[in-house]
Amino acid sequence: MAKVKTQKVGKVGDEISIFIREDELNAKTAKAIYDFAVIKGYRLAIKAAQRVAKCDENGVMSNEALKAVNAVKEDDFIKAFELEIQGY
Repeated sequence: MAKVKTQKVGKVGDEISIFIREDELNAKTAKAIYDFAVIKGYRLAIKAAQRVAKCDENGVMSNEALKAVNAVKEDDFIKAFELEIQGY
């Protein structure tokens, strides 16, 4: 699986990367979650990702959530995630 390397922007960027477990996510998936988290916060971004992956929505990127999110094909995840976050 390709991993994404985002350019860190100060302390906030680093915290988001850690909380969403960016380095363990599929590349496109990580970018979508990260970009939304920068605007609306990592908990909301993770919950939206969990909704797309159909796993428990608690705003924490647990091992189970990470596995479920990565199991969704990247292009399918992006489409569903974009629909999920509309209106936020």
